[in-house]
Amino acid sequence: MRQTLLTEFRQVFRSVRSGSYPYHPREPTPRAWGLYDRAQMCEAPELLRLIGRVVDEASVRVGGGRLCWNAYPKAVLAKLILTQQYDGRCNRVSIGLLSLLRETLSIEPSHASLSYKTLERAYSDPSVMAILNEVFFLTQRPVQAVEECFAVDGTCFPTTIKENWESAKRRFFKKKPEGRRLFQKAVMACGTTLKIISGFAVASTPYANDSPYLKPILVQIKELYHRVHSLHHG
Repeated sequence: MRQTLLTEFRQVFRSVRSGSYPYHPREPTPRAWGLYDRAQMCEAPELLRLIGRVVDEASVRVGGGRLCWNAYPKAVLAKLILTQQYDGRCNRVSIGLLSLLRETLSIEPSHASLSYKTLERAYSDPSVMAILNEVFFLTQRPVQAVEECFAVDGTCFPTTIKENWESAKRRFFKKKPEGRRLFQKAVMACGTTLKIISGFAVASTPYANDSPYLKPILVQIKELYHRVHSLHHG
């Protein structure tokens, strides 16, 4: 069977190279450019307002209103983390932008003067992580009965905003000491229709294979979604 498939593949490959393969191009998909332009223009303000609403709801659900006070409400820190990840700026610039985005994110004026170190420490705050985890579950609710097909793939994320996985990949896989500390691997599932992340697992090491994490991710998806038709690994 394997040899037959290999022979067929070689035949198709030769026909493609020679130009004799019977390729039939698909009809171009019409695009509503007006709607595309509007979506691009409205994305940032609508997403920021969504972050404000969803984090507030998640904070109430995990008890953030009464349990998550320290120097600043944990919901404020969760909003800043999500906004920073969307915008991709460093801690100092993200804090500076807070004065412009405060009203959109529904943050009280008294909570708008944070140190960049406060944002930095929020990434390891258990209460903030609990709110963000609840935000993840809330994002699944609108599509639980709609999404049925999922794709899984793994990638590495930087532990510092100064690093980028694609630019550092070659150096990283040479196993230089500095590379091992800069990245953490996550394996994630995404709905193929609405493109919402539907499950994830943090790998034990940046070098880990995706395979051991496929079953736990599938269990997550089955708990969240009404039906799983297919699961593809990229």
